[in-house]
Formats: sequence, C-alpha cells, structure tokens
Amino acid sequence: MSEAVKAFIAEGNTCLKTGDRNGAALAWCRALDLDPHLASAHNNLGAVSLMAGQPWLALPCCLTSTRLRPDQADFWIGLVRTLVDLGETARAAACLDQACRRLPDDASLKAAAAHYPADDAIRARFDGMADRSGQTAAADQLASLAASAAGGDPAQALETAQALVWVLPERPGLWVTLSRLAMACGHWQQAEFNARRAIALAPDETDGWHALATVLSEAETRRDDVERVLLRALDLCGPRLRLADAYCNHCLAHGRPDDARALLERIPGARIGDAAHWHLLEARVLDACGDGEAAAEIFRSALARGEAPAPLLIAAAIYHERDLDPEAWLSLHAGAVRLGADLDQADLHHAHARALLRSGAIEQADQAIKAALAGGLADEARRGARFTAGRIADRLGRHDEAWRHFEAGNRLLETGWEIAGPCDHTRPLARLASLSRRLDAEIASGVRAAVTPQDAPSMEAGHDLAFLIGFPRSGTTLLDSVLRSHSAIRVVEECPVLIEALRAVVPGMAGDETEFSEDWLDGVDAADVGELRAAYRRRLACHAGTLAPGVSVVDKLPLNLNWVAVIHRIFPAAGFILARRHPLDVAVSNFAQDFAPNNAMMVMTRLERIAALHAGSFDLWDRFVDWRRPRWADVVYERLIDDPEAAIAPVMAMLGRDWESQQARFFETARARRRISTPSAHQVTQPLYTGSRGRWRDYAEFLDVPACAPLRERAQVWEFATETDGALD
Repeated sequence: MSEAVKAFIAEGNTCLKTGDRNGAALAWCRALDLDPHLASAHNNLGAVSLMAGQPWLALPCCLTSTRLRPDQADFWIGLVRTLVDLGETARAAACLDQACRRLPDDASLKAAAAHYPADDAIRARFDGMADRSGQTAAADQLASLAASAAGGDPAQALETAQALVWVLPERPGLWVTLSRLAMACGHWQQAEFNARRAIALAPDETDGWHALATVLSEAETRRDDVERVLLRALDLCGPRLRLADAYCNHCLAHGRPDDARALLERIPGARIGDAAHWHLLEARVLDACGDGEAAAEIFRSALARGEAPAPLLIAAAIYHERDLDPEAWLSLHAGAVRLGADLDQADLHHAHARALLRSGAIEQADQAIKAALAGGLADEARRGARFTAGRIADRLGRHDEAWRHFEAGNRLLETGWEIAGPCDHTRPLARLASLSRRLDAEIASGVRAAVTPQDAPSMEAGHDLAFLIGFPRSGTTLLDSVLRSHSAIRVVEECPVLIEALRAVVPGMAGDETEFSEDWLDGVDAADVGELRAAYRRRLACHAGTLAPGVSVVDKLPLNLNWVAVIHRIFPAAGFILARRHPLDVAVSNFAQDFAPNNAMMVMTRLERIAALHAGSFDLWDRFVDWRRPRWADVVYERLIDDPEAAIAPVMAMLGRDWESQQARFFETARARRRISTPSAHQVTQPLYTGSRGRWRDYAEFLDVPACAPLRERAQVWEFATETDGALD
C-alpha cells in the first residue's frame, strides 16, 4: 500500500471518529482512486451508507468488499444487512449460506444464519445473491439499456437496471450503465459507487474509469480527483485514446492546456487506439497551447510518413474545420492526391466540399457534395452533408433546393437525436416557462429580488461584467469581434460559465444547461448570492485566465437570455448587451444550421419550435427589463453592418469605454484569431458583410405559414419589414 493510500485511509478513519461521515467517505474514495481493490475502503463506504439509511448506496460497496476479501466475516455481515434493508431476506439467507461454507467456524456468521436460514429452495434459486436463472434475458435487457442510457426516462431506466443487479451482479457493464443512469437522475454518490464497483470488477477496462471520471467532473471540488482517476486509469489500462482524450478535455476545460500537452509527451509511442484520432487529440491540445503551426504539422508529417491517407484526412478535416483559411486542409488533400491515394470515399468528398465552400470555390463544392450524397454515408454523416448541400445551393441561388436539403437534414437530426436518441426539444421550452413563471411571481409579489445600484460602480456586484445575449444567429459573433477589438474589453466566447457556477453551488442537475428540475431551480433561487458570485468568478478564471486590472469582461452566450433574472440577482450591477436581428432572418439562419445536437439546438429543427422559443425568450426579456431596470443596451444586427461605431455606441457608453479606431477593423481582429468556433466565422472576417440581411425573402414561400406568426409579430414590434417588397425601416 502506497503512502498516499495510507494517508487517505488514516484521514477517513479520523473523520469517522469525529462524526464526519461525508469527510470519511471522501477520503476512502480518494484511496480507491489509487487502489481500486482496497477491500476495507469499499466495506467502510458500505457501512457509512447503511448508517445513513441508504442501502442502494451500500450495495455495490458491500458486494465488492466480499468479492475482494471473502475471508472477512464482517464484510459478509455488512452485505447481509444491506440486503435485509432492501427487503431481500431470501437473498440475505443465500449469502449467509455461502459465507458459512467459506468460513464454517465463524460464530457471527452462524448466529446470523440462525436468523435467516437457507433451505433447499433458496439454495436452488440463488447463487449467493444472484438468481440462477434468467441471465440470458437479463443480458439482452442490459444491452438495450446500455444502448439508450442517455435517452428516455432516466428514473424508470434506473429502476429497470437496478432489477438486473439481482441477476448479473458480476457484470462490469451493468454497473457502468447504473452509474450513467444514476448520474442522469442527479444521484451523484450512487453514480460514483456504481462506477467504483465496475472498476473493481474490471480494473483494466476503460468504461468504469471513464464513468467515474465523468461523475467526478460534475463536482467543482473534485477536479483533482478527476485527474488522479484518469492518470491511474492510464497506468492500469495502458495508453488508451479514450482515457487520454478525457484527461486532455478536462485540462482544456479548466484552462490548463500545458498539463494536457505534458501528458501526451509522457505517453509512449505504442498508443492504443486509432492513430488518426490520436493525431487529432494532439493537434487540439497544441492549438489550445497557441501552437497552431505545430498542430497542422502533425497531419502533414503523418501523411509524409505514409500513414493511411483517408482516416488521416478525415481527422484533419475535424481539426481544420474551425480554420478561417481552409488552405491547410486543401493542401493536405492535394498532397494525398499526388501520392495516388484512393480518396473516392463519401466522407472525404463531404470534407472536401466543406473546405471548398469556405474557400469560395462554390461550383467545385457543388460537385464534391453531390459525390458525397451519392456515396455510402452513415445517417449522421448524411445529415451533415444535407446541411452542407443546402448552404452550397443557397450560395448558388437555388433556394428551393436549399430548403429541401435543410428540411432533410433537420429530419435526420430529429430521428437520430430525439426520436431514437437522448435529446428533447421540450426541455429548453419547459425551462424557459419555469423561469418565466418565477419572474411573474416575483413581479406579483411587488418585491424585486435584486435592485440595480445607482451609486458608485461596484465590482462585487459585477460592474465589470457584461452579458452578451440574444437569440442564436443574431449577429453575436460579429458584435463579439467588434468588442474584442477594444484594448480594455475581454470577450469570453460561448463558455458555460454561469451554468457551471450554478451547478457548483446547487448540485443535482445533470446534462446540458436545459436539463433541470423545479427543485433544482428552487435551490438556485434560494442559494446564497455570495456563494454564487464566488463560484462564477472561479469558473470565469478557468475560462478567461488572469485578467488585467480595469478590463471589462463580456460573457457571450446567446441563450443566457433566458437566465437574465438569475444573472441580475447574482450581479445586479452587471450590464446586458442584447443582440437583435430580423426574426425571420434569425429563423432561416437557425433552420439552415447544422448545430451540435443538444436539447436547445433541437428546437431549431422546426419553424414552430423556433418561433415558440423566440417569442418566449423576448417576452421574458421585456418583462424583466420593465421590472428590474437593469443596465442594458441593444445592438441591431442590420444597423451594426451598416455603421458599427454608431450601432455599438450605447454599448460602449454602458461599459464606460471610448470607441477605438481598431474596432472599425474588427475583421482584422477576427482574422488574427485564425480559428473561430461559431458558424459565423466567414462573415466576421470580411470588412462588411451584408449578404445575410433580408435573407428571409429568398425563402418567403416557406415562411408564409401560421407557425411564423409570432416571428412576424415581433418583427413588426421592432419595426422590421415583413412583406417581400418592404425594407428595413
């Protein structure tokens, strides 16, 4: 046993003596991070769980301790008590019978067996705790649950999976599935203990370790534990891509790319997993370290060494997708052609089409995307290709064809990610409705939850902060580029700072920002403002790093629009920058965009969904502004592209900053960034881009439907034209 493990065990024992069960459990868990086969730690976790009246928490721990040390009678007694508390007395009797056969002279086991005797019927039915029959059906059911662990009703799925414990208690995959489902239900400790049992059963397999790291990453205080777990997993499982990827992603998410780079430099050449994806991981890490040229060189060198061109080009396409200039990938593709590589693959044709589209070679892109769609694309890849084909057709003026492609892409998105997948477009709409009801209740009470200070600037209350909000595709990336061109403004681009802070203070929410419960929102409303402020500042530091004194920070995340009342309660002195754009243009742009699938972006697959979220979001905003009177300024996209200085003047005044000449050259700032992650990258690198204004007119016939009525009503309120022969007022 290492000194570190001994120290954690001693810490746990000390905490238990002082009555600190939570501290004891945490210390023993940290011991298990290093030694997953430490039977006494598993047993101790089971014991404190039983003391807390939580037998389902105790079960995986007690099962593991008896498996690891079947010679310990007290471990068996702990398992029996757990089963009795769960109402499984027959199983308890079967386990005692098994324990007595192993330890025939132990008096405590004999005494317990007298209370729970096993007869021939029990011995015939159970092998220890597990049912002797039904294993094939249970295995099939487990496979089905594992395949859909992220979808459907997680509480029902968790109950179903727990029933399989009585048949397949030694299956590591069952405990991984239980961990994921418990996490989806917000049962963090149960998720952790289930993952630890999977590791104990199969310490050289990645699934259990990955599940444990995922659970620990949800707790702000367990960051060091995540790293310890993943490093130990790499020791025991070997240099596996999935574990290295998880470690690097964790480091990148916490603003420590150098640590990720150091890990990759330590991992030997004999890496386990797809070589092209190892290259992609290394390129992402180097890019995060600011060494983009070295990142690009990885793919060039691999091609020169003779690595398989097709998978290499696909991995390189994923990395270079964010490049403002597609030349690096196009050169790599040309090099593979010169080598005589067989590049007649549908996925490669699609990657080629995307790069050609970004380069402006539209006719060539059209040919490439047709070749991709004619090939054997998987459903997920075909979805992306449909959106690419739509963008190409749009650029060529074939708008009917473009709309058909966008419709087909959205139907594939729904089929793969909502009908048969984990996403649910109703979640963000339900969350918005709940946040709206809470604001209405506050207004009805006549007592403001927060009051904007009118006196001297208060940094504690967030005077140095501004939140750039709006509906997606409303020009926030353009506005971001103009603002970040200022010497004293720092923009944090689309990082979930707020949600991470809320989750750090109020645990119990899983999934993306639209996953919530009413109890969780109650907890957010009741949370101490000081704790929320501190958590936000910590998360901001992780994403933004050290900030120079006197800098204004702009937190850009468009759909924080729905969280304005919560933000204002935390930081009543903060400013809000509202991006507005013609609602019909916004609808077209979102419908035509192949977003990364999540609950919020699933709203964008249908016009009626877009209209509902748009209307609800701005209705909430209007009531919030009228009631709370925050510091705010708005920027209209159509005016921003005409005259950036005039359009942004109210924002600069709110921030207390003077306009700087380089802000007019925002496109130079954008180009200097070299890589932008939002879909508007091409537009913001041009001096003025007006091609997206009035785009809705090209699709007027598709927008002339009842579903778009709320969008037209809002357009009229904002004094935008809604007829095809009109113009912006």
